[in-house]
Amino acid sequence: MAKNINQYTLTLGKDPIHIGYSADMGILLKAKGIAIDKEISFIMFENGHCFLNDLKAGTKQEMNLGEKMIIGNCEVLFCN
Repeated sequence: MAKNINQYTLTLGKDPIHIGYSADMGILLKAKGIAIDKEISFIMFENGHCFLNDLKAGTKQEMNLGEKMIIGNCEVLFCN
């Protein structure tokens, strides 16, 4: 028996993609217990580069093409 893997394609434009535990997020994470934070990070396009902004850690990391990042129970792949 294998767990189903859901894949979604999101287009990054001028507005960021919000990631968190609330239904209004672009990427909705599933809580393992009680989800305290509505939004934990967001992905944005700035000056021709894609960045992942971690709101909890206060960091901003550039995402490179083909690079996978794990956010909660979600794997994010940046591609063109």
